[in-house]
Amino acid sequence: MGDVVKFGRKRPQRMAFTRGKSGPGNRKGSSFIQSPAASALAAVMLAGSYMFYGQPMSVEHAVSGRFDVCQGGFRQNCVVDGDTVWLGGSKIRLSGIDAPEISDPACSREAELGHRAKWRLVELMNEGAFDVVRDGWRDSDIYGRKLRQLHRNGRSLGSILVEEGLAREWPDGPERWCA
Repeated sequence: MGDVVKFGRKRPQRMAFTRGKSGPGNRKGSSFIQSPAASALAAVMLAGSYMFYGQPMSVEHAVSGRFDVCQGGFRQNCVVDGDTVWLGGSKIRLSGIDAPEISDPACSREAELGHRAKWRLVELMNEGAFDVVRDGWRDSDIYGRKLRQLHRNGRSLGSILVEEGLAREWPDGPERWCA
């Protein structure tokens, strides 16, 4: 398991998990940063993912910080559109949702909804720490983007966009934004 990365002012607690003999000076195993609440949430999500998907969901890392809309060539932590973000230099496609297009919209309504979805996702990501979750399906899409969900307190940020009419469930949502 890799490091959990937190961007923020508060110094996270480092916990070491080891195999075999434990105690001071034991350097076996790996360490990562995690709060007790995050541990409990991760356990519930893992158990629930077996029920719904037949495959485990896994929390890759927690993220917090300041996010804005992506601009220019350098993209570290920013939002491209309502279902694509850059986190730590990796391009991530939010799995399970489809947001309206802003780069090649089919109509003006789709472009307007796409921009609203993009800015709403910026707001959601800036509301506090969230977990980057691999949901057990494919690791990446045909364009090389990592397929992940962003969760805060066990709730997908993508599902909030769906509830607000700024995205649809994928692949079962309606086909057109321009109807």
